[in-house]
This record gives sequence, structure tokens and C-alpha cells, in this order.
Amino acid sequence: MTRVLLVLSCLPEDAHRLAAATRRRWPEADLTVILRATHRQVCARELEGAELLDDKPQGSRRDFVRALRRQPFDHGVVAWTGSHSHWPSKLAFALARVRVREVATERGLFAWSLGNIVRHVLWRAKDPVHATAGMPAGLAWPLALPLACLRATVGALVGPLVTLGRALGRRAAR
Repeated sequence: MTRVLLVLSCLPEDAHRLAAATRRRWPEADLTVILRATHRQVCARELEGAELLDDKPQGSRRDFVRALRRQPFDHGVVAWTGSHSHWPSKLAFALARVRVREVATERGLFAWSLGNIVRHVLWRAKDPVHATAGMPAGLAWPLALPLACLRATVGALVGPLVTLGRALGRRAAR
């Protein structure tokens, strides 16, 4: 039997569309789906009989990835539709044992490869609607890409340190 890994790292309406398309493409497949708890209701009919894994697993994330790697998959599809804060799910997809990987975007499916991903990211950066998604209102779209890169790198590194520092400062003040 064909085993398929589906990672719904997207908004609920995109998750519903992609879950339905995956069921049509592989109706008899043994389907494993990584998704947010809020997406379960939206996709309940399409995901009936599938193994559902929460994108925020209980316990160690390392154990979650190890368990995922124990299962070889024939096909894998990850949603990459521009919604933010789904990078851990995409990383889990990258680390899973999948023979044929595909990325589902707002422009359709393409093979998982560095070249295709770079082309898609560049396309998104050139599009004013996608480049400024989640950015301050009124920001000129050519500035959005450097700001997004800064926020994703420096912000991701400094943010947790600032939060930890504030928490320790409050604790010491008590």
C-alpha cells in the first residue's frame, strides 16, 4: 500500500483544499498528516481514517522526528502557501524519510528541490502581496524582503534571549 505524508503547514482554507486534493490523488493510500489542532475540524471529512499528528507534539520534538523517521513514506506533500510560523512542520517534513517530495503552493505543485524552492521564494519576494504579508502596513514591498530576512534570522535569535532576560528580571525583582 502507498504511504503518503501530508504536512498542512498553512491556513485552514488551504489545508481543506490540499487535504481534499490529496485524497483524490491517493484515495487508497495510508495517509499520515501533520497539522494544527485547529485544522482538524476543517478537514475532518477529508482526513477520515488518516493518522493525525499534532504539529506541536507532546514531549520532545526530537522524539517526534525520530518516530516520524521510523516510517518510510512513498510520497510526501508539504503546504507552502505563505502563511507564517509553520517552519517547524516544514523542518519535520525535510527530515522525514520520503521517497518523492512535493511542495504545494498557491501556484500548484512542484518537486522538492533547492532550485525550485529558491525560485518560489524569489517569486514570492517579487510579488507585492506576498512580500509584504505580515509586515507593517504601508511598507514598500522592495523593503519587505530584507525586513523579513532580518526578522527571521536576527529576530529569531534575539527575541528568545530578550524574553528570557525579561522573565529572569521579573523573577529577580520578586
